[in-house]
Amino acid sequence: MSMDLNTRLQSRRLMFDGGTGSSLVEKGLKPGEMPETWNLLHPDIIEGLHCAYITAGADIIKTNTFGAYSFKLRERQEETVKAALAIAKRAVAACGKDTLIALDVGPLGKILEPFGDTSFDEAVGYFKELITLGKENADLILVETMSDLYEIKAAIVAAKECCDLPIAVTVALDERGRLLTGADVETVVAFLEGMGVFALGVNCGFGPKAVKPYVEAMIRCASVPVIANPNAGLPELKEGRAIYSLTPERYREEATELLALGVSILGGCCGTTPSHIAAVSSDVLASGAVLPKDKAQARVTSYRKTLSLTVGDVAIGTHLDPRLSAEIAEYLADGDMDSLVDECFSEVGDVDIITVSAQTLAEDEGKILCQEIRTLQESLDCPMLIRANSPAALRDACRYYNGKPLLALDSAENGGIDEVFSIVKTYGALFAVKLCGKNEACLAFVNGVYDKAKAYGLLARDILFDLAADTDAETLSLLASQNIPLIATDIPTETQRDSLAKLGLSLPTAVAFV
Repeated sequence: MSMDLNTRLQSRRLMFDGGTGSSLVEKGLKPGEMPETWNLLHPDIIEGLHCAYITAGADIIKTNTFGAYSFKLRERQEETVKAALAIAKRAVAACGKDTLIALDVGPLGKILEPFGDTSFDEAVGYFKELITLGKENADLILVETMSDLYEIKAAIVAAKECCDLPIAVTVALDERGRLLTGADVETVVAFLEGMGVFALGVNCGFGPKAVKPYVEAMIRCASVPVIANPNAGLPELKEGRAIYSLTPERYREEATELLALGVSILGGCCGTTPSHIAAVSSDVLASGAVLPKDKAQARVTSYRKTLSLTVGDVAIGTHLDPRLSAEIAEYLADGDMDSLVDECFSEVGDVDIITVSAQTLAEDEGKILCQEIRTLQESLDCPMLIRANSPAALRDACRYYNGKPLLALDSAENGGIDEVFSIVKTYGALFAVKLCGKNEACLAFVNGVYDKAKAYGLLARDILFDLAADTDAETLSLLASQNIPLIATDIPTETQRDSLAKLGLSLPTAVAFV
């Protein structure tokens, strides 16, 4: 179905439906009652709501599964989720339109580690239960109203592990334009694009005007379609009910400003009704297609910070590299993560990226690397360069890394490149591929890597080329003439530094290795 979505977006913009829970409140949903239970109690009302949105002009409807998790629904989860998909499918058939069905996946309502007590794997498990039950009759997965980058990652990983449906993600930002756990718009975009979502955007908030600056920021740095599903304004409590401030007409006035910015998919969230969607659907239909431009930024992130490796010089910290410090190697071997954290904070200074590695512990490399990353990201908010001897260790590390890391594989003759491409595809990362050969042979190697990356569906910007100790000045000059993106994840030799300076190049690590 991804091709169907892409084909549609090539020809015109699309319309999501509006609020489900708020619409059901108007139909009698009681305080504390789960909207998802109405799939079994009042299927006719759910079907009628879907039909109303389709008639209003929605190209995509969301299933009534926002909070349909096993720890909430217990033994009724399966029949509730399957009923939701069956109802949506009946509504599409009844309306006779080619409407897409999005499996709606909301936040768990649990706080993930390190801020809470729900583990990443537990979160993945809850999401997989829901997605497994709903995937058969869905055209896409919408992960929405998210405020934690790690929870978003758990949902996307779960989706990838049990189906190949296209994934869209919309986040709920606070008044600062950040997620609850601190990520700004650029970090959200860099992370989600790395994870391979087909579209990203915002939902909820306090109306189209309130989310406008964040939508504009997303469009400015995103290379994929942007979604806006805002609320119908600021809710006010009147006689125990939430009344949303924007009428359909006023909603249309504000929402058309989002279309002018370049939103590809527009819809609504809390407080929006079929009348709100009908008010803007003609504008969406008449506005023409928006084709996002590739921003071509090589970016890494932590859970709240983004760093571009395309612009300017970057300081890579090596003081936690066990290959360079016997003391660090001893801490890792003993599992003394407290001392590792102390060492990190005593030395981190102005480092932009911190190197993490467990390469001196070959047998337990993956296990120790995961422990190191989990410990450091509890208190460290700079992106990480993850070094490993084996692809397996990198895979373990990437699963639990909260953000988009830079990867470096130290293996003989570049073995394992294909395995790392698979990791990049699944978990999102930049990959610094160690250069091999000299002169024309090196250039042929680089082009071969690009061909392999393309076969995995990766973009050229996902790949950097890492200086080897024997990469000489002549080879550097040839690569520079072809605009090959170079980096040094190990400290460059003085000869390489001099060669780079003469070529007018400034590697991220050529000026600040600490």
